[in-house]
Amino acid sequence: PRAVFGELDVQAQVTGIGSLFAIHFTAEEITDYRSMLRGDQEMKKRLFMGLINEGLLLFPNKCAGALSTLTTESEVDTLVDATRRVVQRTRG
Repeated sequence: PRAVFGELDVQAQVTGIGSLFAIHFTAEEITDYRSMLRGDQEMKKRLFMGLINEGLLLFPNKCAGALSTLTTESEVDTLVDATRRVVQRTRG
């Protein structure tokens, strides 16, 4: 997803560690809970609902997920492509 945001010129960050990730719609560096909340929460909700409509489920209200050792490159590509479609449809 990080490449998609750059490609579409959307101010967003992907944070996480190990297999865990979260998407934040902000140009501000995410350093704590408060900086995360200053991001565009409405866009986060639109991405979450849009991905549900694409058949992908992230953690509700957080746009966060986890990759397992069973996750294939094809599944990652599915997430990236769906993110691109949703952002193109919903950016406001």
